[in-house]
Amino acid sequence: MRKYYVGIDGGGTYTKAVVVSRDGELIFRTAGETVNFCAVRFDTARKNLEDVITRITEVIPEEEIAHVFIGCSALESKADADTTKRLMGRYSNISADMDSDLYVALYGHSFGKQGAMIVSGTGSMGVAITENGSIITCGGWGYAFGDEGSAYYIAVEGLRYASKMADGREEKTKLYYAALKHYGVDDLYKIIDALYLPEYSRNKVADFSKVVAQCADEGDSICESILDNAARELCSLSSALLRRSGKYDTIAVYGGVLQNNRYVLSRLTEYLSEEFPGISVVPPAALPEFGAVAAAMNADGILNETLIKKLCILK
Repeated sequence: MRKYYVGIDGGGTYTKAVVVSRDGELIFRTAGETVNFCAVRFDTARKNLEDVITRITEVIPEEEIAHVFIGCSALESKADADTTKRLMGRYSNISADMDSDLYVALYGHSFGKQGAMIVSGTGSMGVAITENGSIITCGGWGYAFGDEGSAYYIAVEGLRYASKMADGREEKTKLYYAALKHYGVDDLYKIIDALYLPEYSRNKVADFSKVVAQCADEGDSICESILDNAARELCSLSSALLRRSGKYDTIAVYGGVLQNNRYVLSRLTEYLSEEFPGISVVPPAALPEFGAVAAAMNADGILNETLIKKLCILK
């Protein structure tokens, strides 16, 4: 009998993987580079996944892996078998499935039952499982004309106001001086060349959201307004998702903004409570990588309430 299940959370920046035994015990965890084959070349993503699995097989025999489930940020829905095997590379003989990273995050909340989740990290998106098992998404249009309420959105709004302050279109606040310090310049115009370089990634832009949050904590009203607008955008996204999915009593929240920015989370909770009285805004019961393990166990037909309870306490 194959004894082990592998859950992989393949985000846009890095990959986390865990190995759990058939009876729900954590055996091993590791991390690696991104397996997002839209962010890097497919060959690179495959090598990154192979590296992660190689580290796993140094701890447990390959032939004892029952199933692998990969959450991949390059996907919006379940991958076909050929794509999954291609990405698994030299480990394509191992039984595996692959869906979006949002899917495994949501699976760690609802474990395949009806549920909804809003995610705000570098980007933003909502995902839900309906009563009949259908998957619904909301948002996820990308940074060019979407990702409202995300770290990228907050950062760009902050930079937009800082540029107006540099021009004299807005009065200078803490935000302006914090921007100069963050980028190590004495003139805000000097950041233009760096920000428009191809290698200056969206993740680097999104880092400025932390500066906006810090200024808000220090009482900068412009930054407070930016964060409030971000919360309103996430509320709009959540509201549409909840109404379409028919699930109004609970919504899970995940991602760097909603995990680390208390201002945005509290405002989002407030606005959702006004629209859906009594709603619970909660973190997912299990981390995405353990959500992926649960999906792997479910694919193998062994997932039950006892195993779910064990996965929820693993950190």
